[in-house]
Formats: sequence, C-alpha cells, structure tokens
Amino acid sequence: MVFAFIGIGHLGSALADNLHHEGHDILVAHDKLLESESVRKALLLHPDYMVLAVNEAVEQADMIFYTAPFSEVEKILKGVNFYGKILIDCTIPADSYLKHDLDSVAAGAEYIQMMVKDAKVIKCFSIYGSENYQYEFLVKEHRHPVMLLAGDDDNAKRTLIPYIISMHFDPVDTGKLNQALHIEHLAMLWYQMVRVDGKPKFLWEIY
Repeated sequence: MVFAFIGIGHLGSALADNLHHEGHDILVAHDKLLESESVRKALLLHPDYMVLAVNEAVEQADMIFYTAPFSEVEKILKGVNFYGKILIDCTIPADSYLKHDLDSVAAGAEYIQMMVKDAKVIKCFSIYGSENYQYEFLVKEHRHPVMLLAGDDDNAKRTLIPYIISMHFDPVDTGKLNQALHIEHLAMLWYQMVRVDGKPKFLWEIY
C-alpha cells in the first residue's frame, strides 16, 4: 500500500513511521522541499521515503493523509485532483486559544470535503497528540487505544479500518462526517489537558 502525507511534522512523521513499520510505502507530498525542515528530518530518519509534488504524490498514492495545519488547507488542497481516493483529515481546526476555526458551526473535515469534492474525506487520527501515534510506544506498552473516525462513505471507512487496526488502534466508527465536529472538540480537550494543563502526554497515563 502506498500512503501519501501532506504534512510531515510531528503528527505526520509519527503516523508515517507507524505505517512504514508495517511495510507500507510512504510518499511525502511537498512542493517546496528545500524550504522544509520537517521534510529534511523525515528523510534523515527514512531515506527511502519519496518526496513528490502534491499533485503527483496524490496521483501515485492509494490513500492520502492530510496532517498539515488546517489553516493551510485552501492553499495546499485547492485545485488538487484526488481521483475519488480516500483523504484522511487529521487536523485540529482551532487556534492557540482553542477557539474552533469554524466557530463550531461545521467540522473542519466537512469544510475540506466541500472543497475537494472528488475525495472521500474521513476524519481520523486527531484526538491525541503525536506522541501517542508512535510505533515504539504502542508496541512497548501493548496498547490498542480507541480511534474514532467519521465519514460519509461507508466503503471508504471499511477500507481504512484494517489499517487503523494494523497501527495498533481500536477503531470506532462514529457515523457521518458531521460527527467530525465532536471529534475535533475531543482533540481540543486533549490539547487543553496536556499542552495547557500539563497532564501526562501519553493517553494511557491519563485514563
């Protein structure tokens, strides 16, 4: 399976590394390689990752992860052809004051789906901080934390679920894409608890 990552910072790196451990190929979608410290770090750890322009990476991938900031969606995704492929939205659409970017009227994932109509958008991998997606910690701790997902295309969700399981998570389908708003609020709760209030960063130390 070939996975493309649009965004390869802390979250994207952790998810990509997890999938790489499971034997999948990783494409880093980035149009400005020389300007990205995160891309250089990812390649230092995994020289076999291939870096392609966003459009080319999406065309070659079987599934795409969007792990760049929500504030960059229009700039990055506008005009990209997704060929009906699955696009996994991992964003937390909130500012540093934990105010929802869309005023909680609609989910960020719904906004992305409206913008890229030829993609099958699924909200997933956004309710914990990046530390909790790291392969070595999940394996070492023998943990299978719950992983919530939401999307309008049931077949797309069924396609993604085995990969969620292979990444050492227990998937729970919460329903249609409008449920993503509640998932985003859970992500904001995690951010408040850990990044602001200083609770332990690993979820099994919290619950």
